[in-house]
Amino acid sequence: MLQTLTQNPPSPDIVRLGPGACLSLWAAGIGPVRIDVLAVEVAGRRLSPSYLSDPDANGVRRVNTMNPLDLAAGETDLFLLAGERRSIGRRLNLLNP
Repeated sequence: MLQTLTQNPPSPDIVRLGPGACLSLWAAGIGPVRIDVLAVEVAGRRLSPSYLSDPDANGVRRVNTMNPLDLAAGETDLFLLAGERRSIGRRLNLLNP
């Protein structure tokens, strides 16, 4: 199982929507994995990451994905998927621009 998604200021639980909006998350416990086996699940939708960083000194990696234009505002859960593994969920508040 992946470890909990980590918090990163300034507003870790708020995601602004709109054209060109990107979701960045920091996660530990991913291990040595290729970007093509990762997925980000938000509002029940699986999104392919556009970026995966190398691990930092603590093993934390950044994952970026583009927000779909039709993603609705409101509260939802976020998960990181790595093959058959799924992270503990993180509650997000999606806001219109």
